[in-house]
Amino acid sequence: MLTDWIVRLRSLVKRDAVEQELDDELRFHVERLVQSHLRQGCERDEAVRRARIEFGGVDQIKEEHRHARGIGVFTDLGRDVRYGFRQVRRAPGFAVLAVLCLGLGIGVNTSIFGVINSVMLRPMRVTGPERLVVVGRGAGPTWSYPAYREVQGRTHVLSGLAAALPMESVLDVDG
Repeated sequence: MLTDWIVRLRSLVKRDAVEQELDDELRFHVERLVQSHLRQGCERDEAVRRARIEFGGVDQIKEEHRHARGIGVFTDLGRDVRYGFRQVRRAPGFAVLAVLCLGLGIGVNTSIFGVINSVMLRPMRVTGPERLVVVGRGAGPTWSYPAYREVQGRTHVLSGLAAALPMESVLDVDG
């Protein structure tokens, strides 16, 4: 396990040397196949062609090797960051606008979530929420505001009193 990390670290730090070693090794294997085909009686050009076909794509093998080393994520991340900086240098106005839009969107979403969280998702901040009672007479608003004030002033049984008026709205489209 430690050797895996050492190999990965070496691949990151000495990338050129590791790539050169990989190129040399792949070239060695292709040359061995060429020699094998030459011993079978093929001409040099035909032996090289057969060796390349038999060996497969060198670039694909290199990519598989990089992926096996486990550093592809880091190299891709570095490449993406460099590309991002080039794009910012090319169009700084667009970059500033994009950052402002993202900041505005994130800020609005955060504030809306804060309101919804405090109003709808969290329980009410009252002592003994299990003792809350809803008082009403039938369906609909049957208490007037003066009646509410009178009950609020006279009650000695209740620790507090609050009023709410449920409202419905109707959206009419095209009349």
